[in-house]
Amino acid sequence: REMVRVGRIAAFVALLLAACISPIVGRWGVFNFFQNALNFVACPFMITMLMGMFWKRVNYPAAMFGLVGGIIIQIIVAVIFSGAIPGIPYLHFQYVGAIAQVIIGIGIAIIALNTAPPDYRKVNPRLWSVKLLKAYDAGEPRPWYQQLKVLWGTVAVIWFGIYFWFW
Repeated sequence: REMVRVGRIAAFVALLLAACISPIVGRWGVFNFFQNALNFVACPFMITMLMGMFWKRVNYPAAMFGLVGGIIIQIIVAVIFSGAIPGIPYLHFQYVGAIAQVIIGIGIAIIALNTAPPDYRKVNPRLWSVKLLKAYDAGEPRPWYQQLKVLWGTVAVIWFGIYFWFW
């Protein structure tokens, strides 16, 4: 019963939220709305994940700032560069995301350096390293078409091709 009640409440809240944002979607179009809305979540998430993967000093408070505070920073930067403030130009949402990511990254670094470091015994196995790529094949030789460098290289070539084709 409790699960059904929670499901009904969640469905009602989602329906209410969809009804509230539908005029914006109608004005912007579905594609532009989706890209802008995704930008508010993806930018804070990506900078937090990247810094957490490559820098062992990132701790829980810094990551929480990156995720929760990052959304707030993203909203503030988007409002500032929306063109509504006289003297400040409108910027495309991708530029807004880039500016917000830099600010969030600086905030993560400041908080990480001013709070207790994480337990490095728990963090080190999760940091990115070249050893992780070597562990992929568990020491067994694979055919060329199953090698990680070939798979990632193919993905990179496809993405660059799509980018330049539509740019």
